[in-house]
Amino acid sequence: LIIAEVQKAKGIVKPIVIKKLSVIFTSGSPDFLEKLGMILKNQLGLCYKKLYDGNRAFQLRYGRGDSVKIFKFLYKPCSQRLYLKRKFDIFNNYFKLSPQKIDTEISNILK
Repeated sequence: LIIAEVQKAKGIVKPIVIKKLSVIFTSGSPDFLEKLGMILKNQLGLCYKKLYDGNRAFQLRYGRGDSVKIFKFLYKPCSQRLYLKRKFDIFNNYFKLSPQKIDTEISNILK
């Protein structure tokens, strides 16, 4: 989620929230990310994305639709003690801002 400020008339600055969700895997090994991308494609039907080459690391990035599939895959079979709360909270905040994206499966995970 991105919080930005917009300059309104009469000098009033008002915060807005841009509802954008993405999952980014980062590694120093392009081979690892390529294999991870193929596994996610085969297991979840995600679109295989190209690797982004940063200064010292590579990234495999997924947009909103694929990110929701990854969320379901990671958190559906998981008890609350087995995942990183900070990462889960990012998804939870996204779904609070976009309740129309919540289906039955997501609703059960968020309980």
